[in-house]
Amino acid sequence: MSQGRQLTKRSSAGTSRLPARAAAAAGAAAAANLEGVATAPRAGGRRAVVVGAGPAGSLMAMFLAQRGYQVEVYERRSRPRRDDSQYSLRSYPMIISQRAMQALSQVGARPLCLRGPCTKGYFVLNTGQMQRMPAGAWQVDRVTLGADMTAEAERLFPQHIKFVFGHALEDISLDQQTAILHDTATSGSRKVPYDLLIGADGASSRVRELLQRSVPGFKAKTRLVAKTGYKTFHGLRVPANAAEANGMAVGDMAAHEQGAFLYGLKSPDTNSSLWKAQDGTISGIMTFYTELSAEETGQLLRKAWPFLPPAWHAAIVEQTSPEAQSWNSFSKIVQCSQFHGPRIALVGDAAHALTSAMGQGCNTAMEGCRLLAEALVRHGDDYNAALSEFTRLRRPDVRAVQDLEYMRVISSPRAKSLYSNWLTRAYAGFLFSCVEDVGAALHRLAPRLFPNAFFMFARLAQPEGQSQQGMGIGMRGGG
Repeated sequence: MSQGRQLTKRSSAGTSRLPARAAAAAGAAAAANLEGVATAPRAGGRRAVVVGAGPAGSLMAMFLAQRGYQVEVYERRSRPRRDDSQYSLRSYPMIISQRAMQALSQVGARPLCLRGPCTKGYFVLNTGQMQRMPAGAWQVDRVTLGADMTAEAERLFPQHIKFVFGHALEDISLDQQTAILHDTATSGSRKVPYDLLIGADGASSRVRELLQRSVPGFKAKTRLVAKTGYKTFHGLRVPANAAEANGMAVGDMAAHEQGAFLYGLKSPDTNSSLWKAQDGTISGIMTFYTELSAEETGQLLRKAWPFLPPAWHAAIVEQTSPEAQSWNSFSKIVQCSQFHGPRIALVGDAAHALTSAMGQGCNTAMEGCRLLAEALVRHGDDYNAALSEFTRLRRPDVRAVQDLEYMRVISSPRAKSLYSNWLTRAYAGFLFSCVEDVGAALHRLAPRLFPNAFFMFARLAQPEGQSQQGMGIGMRGGG
């Protein structure tokens, strides 16, 4: 069916009947009671459809299954697998903080990749500097986390969660509460009824697009599109003589446990983040500001990081050549006027897309899933009240994160050639330099007491909006 015939109902989402102060006070009680819901479901017979099987989609499916929903999760891509992380062109490293871990613990989930030792810090190979991370942070890669979250959801709720891959959302009938899915293998379509639909389909969310078309007052604004991208490389082996040949910069990596460190390579012309894969080899991503030929990439590597093993240079050049792969975008910042529609909620990048500038996308997404689940617990069958409250309580905090990311991106050294508004860049640069300079000084004096300024978001008890205020930043903008 066409989109025009399906999206015929124009419905505004009402406001919550729970006062803001009462909602905030009820939050802790809802969180405390959430785990008990698993043994006493209150939504028996209800059906939920989750669009998107990334970490946020899988986690939201677990929260709903815990409430007794029958959940079907639809994903347009193929099923993620752990082994794919060593070959994927879309894998990248992430730090999972206590914000995300609290959400996982409330559904009793502990994905395999988060059962190992905590990450100790971020180690810059070409300077030898290390930034300590707060206790309780794990380094994972995106593909492995996605695969492990899917497996954990199926393990914990085998009778309540069903994953369907290779299906893309076509349309939503608000009148009939039906999602129309396209089977990418057969080109056929299927209609799936729902009591509640969750959009967890990423920065280019189809659910968000349909809500913007059909719900009065729902607006989505792309505040910034990253003008840089990355390419991945895999399978780098640490040579036996690396310690002697490279002043321990590379040699130390062989002795480190998997996940103990996230590694960095810095230079004025490019940056790289590296991590140890499951098989002990090194994977990484490299930043590109423009497409480079293999020869140009080789010259860049030799200039930026001459101490790397020659075999690494050769492998990175081969794997990141234009013939091997095109670059992946560092995404965009999308701000929504609300995170819900009639019996529909958005979570993660679908609700508030973030770039990778501060590494908070996954943690923010998982925390949002927890808060949405708590709102559903508080309001029971009153979806309008629950979803409206979720928007009202969540929007200020995620806007704070987006403001910080925006400032970091446009105040970067390369921003002058990428973003044209010099006055905004200058203002953001001044504010951001205050954050970085003061934070760096305190971190050097007492690294355990004062984490890196941007690791403040990993602190469990501090809302993101308060983190912004604590760093002295009051810049707002973009709606």
